Amino acid sequence: MAAHIRPASPHSSSDLSALSRICVLTANAGKDASDNHIIAEMPGYVYAVPYGAPAVRDIPESKTFAFILESDEPDSKGEAVGYVVGTADTKAYEGALEKVWWPSLREKHPLALKEAEEDGALKAGDKSYLEILHKPNLTPPAILTYSPAHIHINILPSHQRRGYGRVLIGAAARHLRETWGVQRLWLGIDPKNGDARTFYKKIGFKDLREVNGVEGVEGLDGEYLGVDVNSVIV
Repeated sequence: MAAHIRPASPHSSSDLSALSRICVLTANAGKDASDNHIIAEMPGYVYAVPYGAPAVRDIPESKTFAFILESDEPDSKGEAVGYVVGTADTKAYEGALEKVWWPSLREKHPLALKEAEEDGALKAGDKSYLEILHKPNLTPPAILTYSPAHIHINILPSHQRRGYGRVLIGAAARHLRETWGVQRLWLGIDPKNGDARTFYKKIGFKDLREVNGVEGVEGLDGEYLGVDVNSVIV
């Protein structure tokens, strides 16, 4: 399954739609979460689309980026099959979301929808993301002491286990280092996604609970892994 990496265009609606589509198709601990949602865009609102959205990227301090893995197979018509997104400054990025990303989504998806009982209103997955839209989970300070930079990566099953995960992470690491001088990056993983954990540790990521000098990680919700960017640049 041949594919190549390219920067996502913030002015391409198809690129932003691809980020959203891939996100929901991998949002259930790496598997398809479509059945968990009436509003399929919900996972992408949180974990993918804002990194490529022009409103966010136009705020310089947000320091966001997005790369798309695009299929080269003859019948694929250049379909996007994966992505890596991220920021060099997580705290500034979260501030940018509060200014230009969350307000319109809160208006479009009011919290009152969570209590709607009519058929087809919302599913449990939608409701959990609705809470995030209205009260985002801010990154714990303990994680930011390790690095201000983080990434999210997702690849469709058709292109998993083919080396593209390592290549996407390498592209993100190189971009972070060469553009903003970042030396380390981190990511969060779903504790249920054992395959992802195994992959990340195989290529050099370490559990931040086990990294010397990173205090206060014990007891945090979720799992956080980090790596030196030079060690993952292909």
